[in-house]
Amino acid sequence: MDQGRRTFAGNRPLPGRSQCIIAFKGHHENEEHIAAFFDTMSTTSPFAGVGPADVHNRAPKEIPLVSAGAGIIGNGVLAMAENANVVFCQLVPWQFDYSNEKHNIKQTFRRTSFLLSRLMGNMNVESSTPLLARFNSPVDNNKTEKRWLDGLYLDPPEEWDDPYRFFRW
Repeated sequence: MDQGRRTFAGNRPLPGRSQCIIAFKGHHENEEHIAAFFDTMSTTSPFAGVGPADVHNRAPKEIPLVSAGAGIIGNGVLAMAENANVVFCQLVPWQFDYSNEKHNIKQTFRRTSFLLSRLMGNMNVESSTPLLARFNSPVDNNKTEKRWLDGLYLDPPEEWDDPYRFFRW
């Protein structure tokens, strides 16, 4: 592993990096995770900008929490290896299926997506969005475009997503 680079382990070993991850003497224990509290991290931390709301699980279930061998954050839902630049995130978006109108799980999916995006951004992983490119091309009035759906949202917005739906203004 290169010095200065971080490897991300999102609840499963990464292909090609399993030898690095297996070499850790860390331990995981299957425990129920609902929420965790931790203080704000420094701006140089890979956990900068991550807060307790991002690891709040609205559908509690047992997940493998880091219990030893790493710098544990919260109850083990987040951790960083002590001897290498490896970050562990035990709550990842692909664990949550919010189909069949499970709004509480949809919120958890969205917060864990933010968590994963923030962690990857803190580790200098590049990503892209069509938002900036759209400023160069004006909206075509002859078409009914829904460009705002692509690139701004993880999933199509629903009525429940509007926080002002009960206000009559």
